[in-house]
Amino acid sequence: MANLIPAQTRHEIARSIYRDIITGHDFFYVFAGKSFEEADTPVDTRHYISDVHRNMLLAKRVVPGPYDVVYMIRRKDWESGTIYVEYSDYEELAYDDDGVFVVEDFYVMTDEYNIYKCIRVGRNSQGVAIASTIKPTSTTPEPVVLSDGYCWKFMYEVPVIDRIKFLTTDYIPVRNVSDGVNFNVNGVIEEVRIESPGEGYNTPYLVIKGDGLVPTTITFNGGTAVDSANDTIEYPGHNFATGDAVTYNTGGGTSITNLTNNTVYYTIFYTNKEIRLAASLVDAENGAYINIASGVGLSHSLTPVGTTSNVTIDGAGSITSVTVTNSMRGYTHARAIMYDAKTTPADYSPSISGSENYSGTISTDSTTRLVLGTDTDFTNELEDGWTIVDSANNVIGVVSNIISSTELELVTFPEVELANSTYSAFSGNGFQGIVVLGAETASGINQDVVLETIHGAIYKVDILDGGAGYDTATVEVIGDGTGAELYIDPDDDIVNGVIKNVQILDYGQNYNYARIVINGLPTEVASVRANVGPQRGHGFNIAQELFAHTLCISTTITTENADLFQGNDYRQLGIVKNLKLYNATQDVDIGYFQKDTGTSSFIVTVPEDEYNEYSIDDEIESSTGGIYKVLTKLFDASTETYKVYLAYVEGTEGLTTENTFTNNTTEFENLTCTNVEDPEFDKNTGTIIYVNDFSPITRTAEQIETIKLFLHF
Repeated sequence: MANLIPAQTRHEIARSIYRDIITGHDFFYVFAGKSFEEADTPVDTRHYISDVHRNMLLAKRVVPGPYDVVYMIRRKDWESGTIYVEYSDYEELAYDDDGVFVVEDFYVMTDEYNIYKCIRVGRNSQGVAIASTIKPTSTTPEPVVLSDGYCWKFMYEVPVIDRIKFLTTDYIPVRNVSDGVNFNVNGVIEEVRIESPGEGYNTPYLVIKGDGLVPTTITFNGGTAVDSANDTIEYPGHNFATGDAVTYNTGGGTSITNLTNNTVYYTIFYTNKEIRLAASLVDAENGAYINIASGVGLSHSLTPVGTTSNVTIDGAGSITSVTVTNSMRGYTHARAIMYDAKTTPADYSPSISGSENYSGTISTDSTTRLVLGTDTDFTNELEDGWTIVDSANNVIGVVSNIISSTELELVTFPEVELANSTYSAFSGNGFQGIVVLGAETASGINQDVVLETIHGAIYKVDILDGGAGYDTATVEVIGDGTGAELYIDPDDDIVNGVIKNVQILDYGQNYNYARIVINGLPTEVASVRANVGPQRGHGFNIAQELFAHTLCISTTITTENADLFQGNDYRQLGIVKNLKLYNATQDVDIGYFQKDTGTSSFIVTVPEDEYNEYSIDDEIESSTGGIYKVLTKLFDASTETYKVYLAYVEGTEGLTTENTFTNNTTEFENLTCTNVEDPEFDKNTGTIIYVNDFSPITRTAEQIETIKLFLHF
């Protein structure tokens, strides 16, 4: 049987990776490797991928959110004198010999960085396509017909920030914009609509479960990370956006000037490595930041508050209102779950507390059986539907069956992990709510395009055969939409009895299919067809409509971090997902590496008088039989120590201060070390997404590399 994988499938694959980067659900890193071996031609074999892992030297995190990743479409600049291709529902998509999608010239970008789709080309009196000579400039959502006969539909204005970071001579960055109802990894929580108020709640709290981006806690030096000149806090790779609520904590140190311990502030995105703080959400949105100066302490932190809400109840414990006070972002879907968060559970159900002899299992039907101590008796205290939480107030599940005096059956969520704890019960139940998502901010003209698209409008009619013998003709549209009105002018649109044009007086709407019938008294019947366009109309989903099968990941490698080595070269770049910490357990999903940068090298501190016995690329053998290469070396001014980065090659892996070393390159023996730092990540873990081999690039102290990697699907 014949089968088809549509071109939009490639976009959906790109979208899935884009979504995972935006939301931070996976940890993506750009890596550099191959300092010690020549570059190869990439081949898709298990051996080659293993070799890529083995040669991985440094990793730089792709920042969650839209800062480091964007959809890309082929660049097609508008040029006067060019005959463009009009959009068609019937155009068969083509690929070159290498399987790369070939995009016809049915869209353009002007020198104002506006993107237009060609709805209809201009034609001469014989119906032959002519060149475009008038540049489109309109930014209204409606298609515009210019004096050269071309009909252009404004689609998108490339934002300034994306022009600077992503625009190239070959590709244009684009992003989807939400209409406030439909979301493509860009939804924010606006409200929770109560469908059923439930009953019996004491101190209810709301949990939002979905696929949105929740920033992670950052911990920083309250002195050195604070830039009082710019009023910023530095944390490379943070994933905060303007308006995120965070709780500031001094970590036992002295407060940063004008900040108060355990107080909620709102972030202002400054750069990928710096943020400012505001006293309120309104201040953050207006850019009104707090003037700060250094505090004291190594463990100051900002902890995301997450989506917060105020919940009120009536005398029966039913939910009367839910007000969202801080919204997270990056959602395509979300659901609301209400729990009872009574702060003194012992007062409510004292006999359930206890963790001795605890055991728990989760079966395939997502049911947990919770077994408590043998002296516990709660059969008279609990009812079906009550909520069970652990000692940290984490919700474990809802009681579905009381099996015995020491055994409960709970309905849980798949992400619940059981552990020994003290468990408590609460009675509130029955709340049902709908999470209403809203749109993230977009430029006004881009938002207007999405809000005013027309689903199923007929913007173009193809004349397949003009027929013969027509003096006059009328047009009938048959389909599942309404309102389309077409017209054939006997003087202008019929030439020598042949129909050359069909005018569109009203585009109509909601057509999923349409058939056009021309009525008249011809000697040969004309054949025409309607183009109804993409789902939801031209401009609703620009990335899919313009065949964005490519992602660009852009990041910068500087000299600010020793992980980003100097004085050596690399011949390979790539993208890896979900590296694990060095020595992390391999058979469980914990221990993911999450820092902004990291090295796979051992960092050994060596005596000053032995420092010069190490040179870049020297082969070093440890006394336990491991072979290493010198990746880089440096003097650490903060600790006044000399450090050598040793990349493991083969033999017995692992170093301690008990090791001695032989430089096999110079044959110098009995080298020592006073401290060993293990690699930050395990280079043999993670999933390789992309690899590119090339001629060597040598890193120097003055060098800053902006790396753009293009993933074609």
